[in-house]
Amino acid sequence: ADLVIAALARQVAQHGGAMLIIDYGRDGNPGESLQAVADRYEGAVVELRGRGFLCGVRLADALPAGDAVAAMREENLLTVPAGENTVRFLPPLVISEEEIALAAETFERVLGRMVAAGDG
Repeated sequence: ADLVIAALARQVAQHGGAMLIIDYGRDGNPGESLQAVADRYEGAVVELRGRGFLCGVRLADALPAGDAVAAMREENLLTVPAGENTVRFLPPLVISEEEIALAAETFERVLGRMVAAGDG
């Protein structure tokens, strides 16, 4: 049990900030972070906050978190709303950088559709 706990602690230390900061570009390496998505959708994303693997993305008032969560669920990305306008990302401790990138790409697709539909 101690070995498992130590391995999970290393995983969080190694990738914990990656949800917010990893940004390898689109050249076959792991994709972009939630921060990169937020930078591109400056008016739609009000704030990013988090620590370790727990991340919250506060959306503009016109973008209900529940709608974003439902749309991401349809794309097989499970997130949860936190209040009216915050989407919480709660990945498993064993997530890979590639999976983090996939989550950011899915979030960007969903956010882009919501903004294009005039919700933000």
